[in-house]
Amino acid sequence: MKARRHFLRNLLGLSVLSWADSVRAQMMPFSFWKKPNAPIIPVYCLISGSTTALTSPDGTTWTQRTLPSGSVWISIARSPTTFCMVAQGSTAAATSPDGINWTAGSPPNKAWGNLSWNGTRFLASTGWAGGVTSSNFITSTNGTTWSNVAIFLDVGWATAASGTGFCAVTESGECINSTNGTSWSEQDGHPEGATHLYSGGGNVVSIYANGASSNVFFSTNNGVSWTSKNMPSSAVWSVGTYGNSTFCLASPSTTKAAISTNGGSTWTAKTLPVSAAWTDIAYG
Repeated sequence: MKARRHFLRNLLGLSVLSWADSVRAQMMPFSFWKKPNAPIIPVYCLISGSTTALTSPDGTTWTQRTLPSGSVWISIARSPTTFCMVAQGSTAAATSPDGINWTAGSPPNKAWGNLSWNGTRFLASTGWAGGVTSSNFITSTNGTTWSNVAIFLDVGWATAASGTGFCAVTESGECINSTNGTSWSEQDGHPEGATHLYSGGGNVVSIYANGASSNVFFSTNNGVSWTSKNMPSSAVWSVGTYGNSTFCLASPSTTKAAISTNGGSTWTAKTLPVSAAWTDIAYG
């Protein structure tokens, strides 16, 4: 799964949470909301697998909020105007303009594991590569009304979205892509073992994270072709995001991190100040 992640600041010098705040807020994803036709005002929204959420204007001062149901909220994404989140193994979904006031939704009851936004619509998929044995995709332009998407391979998918469309891979090597989330084309050449996808800057990075790995694969054409690249060290690179023209990966329960400023072609090792059970990271 995986749709949006958090921890950076001293690592990249980006305007997100400080390291102390990231340790406090490490267990769930967050994103931000920009008021239409207004200057960018970051609002961090931190969700949990219950009714508890937190919002913050600066990553330092947090206010507790209440989510609409006590579900296992598994993934959150944002459009320019709307937060959307889905829950695992239930019909629960919710949308919010500000991370404070939430409206419950009801997508089909599936083991949702990924949620992403490609610039025009949300895409939710079941599980992640290797995580489930059946596949379901649904799309929505507003996070409220959802449409089923037919997928021709009944396996678990890892998905990612960028401005160029959607890409999905499986642990057994299948790869499909789409410009709209509804019509999908099968692609050849993706290696076996992918469990996570991260996208940004027109590129997609594919990660094997069921065990330690010393390489990643990246694509510059939305999954049509893939190139293997070495990581600085072997690790479980299961936490990642893209922001400020930089891919950033981290390894849970270690101090290992790595960044790429050229779309995943080369990677530089970074050291986190603390080791923690990192789960999700987002830039905003």
